[in-house]
Order: sequence, then structure tokens, then C-alpha cells
Amino acid sequence: LALRWPEAPQIGTTLAPWNGTMMGAVAETIRNRLRQNGRATMQASRIEQRTENLERRVDRIEQVLPTLATKADLKATEERMQTHVAGAIERSEQRMQTHVAGAIERSEQRMQTHVAGAIADAIERSERRMQTHVTKAIAESEQRTRTHFDVVAESLRDDIRLVAEAVAALLERER
Repeated sequence: LALRWPEAPQIGTTLAPWNGTMMGAVAETIRNRLRQNGRATMQASRIEQRTENLERRVDRIEQVLPTLATKADLKATEERMQTHVAGAIERSEQRMQTHVAGAIERSEQRMQTHVAGAIADAIERSERRMQTHVTKAIAESEQRTRTHFDVVAESLRDDIRLVAEAVAALLERER
């Protein structure tokens, strides 16, 4: 990077590339060359003002430069961030696995409780239906048995009456 003074094009003064030396020494060299050649077109106060402006700018740059990150700093920061992010991801995965495992376990327990309750309810309903069915079947059987027993009893009465009439007739004949 070479610097040219646009105010002094006739001299053609080109400054050496910036190598970190003080701007004051560079400005003094410029002033000396301009005086030696005798063709100084800028007034000395103007040169001084520009030199001071440049010195202030360089001072600000020199204050900021040490605070800027280097490639090595950026690489180290990137590696730290990658390590941090990888750790955060791993911790997040572990928390998620723990949370999901707990949720699955709680869900299984609720399902077991629900299924056990549903089975108990189904058994109870089945028992009630069975009891109703058995009670109805017993009542129907009881009714049929009574009807049959009444028919048998009536038949026996008739048979007993016939036997009694026959015995009475026999007894009367023997008398």
C-alpha cells in the first residue's frame, strides 16, 4: 500500500508502504522533502494540520488493532463454541431421553391402571349379565318344573283315586 499526497502532485512524493513506524517521522520526512525541493505548494500549517489528523487516526487505529481478533483467536473461539455446542446437544439429548423414558413409564403405568380397571369393569358387567341370565334361566326352569310337577301330581292324584276306588270296590265286595 503506497500513500500519495494529492496536494503535492508536482513533487511526486510517494510514501513507503506502511510498516508500523510513527506517522510523525513520515510527516517530518515529507516536510523536509518539500522544503528541499523548494516547490512546496501547501502551506506549512496545512501540512501540520493534515499530519496531526493522520497521527490521530493512526493512534485510534493502533488502539483498536490489539482488540481485533486474529485468525488463531477466531479458530480457538470456533473450537470452543463447537465443543460447547456439542456438549449442549449431548446434555439436551440426555435430558430428552430421560424425559421421554419417564413419560413412557408414566404412560405405561396409566395404561396398566386403565386396562386393569377396564378389565375389572368388564368382569363385573359380565358377572351381572351372567347372574341375570342364570337367575332368568333358573326362574324359567323352576316354572317348567312346577308345571311338570303339577301335571305329574295331578296324574298321581288321578292314579291314587283310581287305586283308592279299586281298593274300596274290593273291600266292598269282600264284605
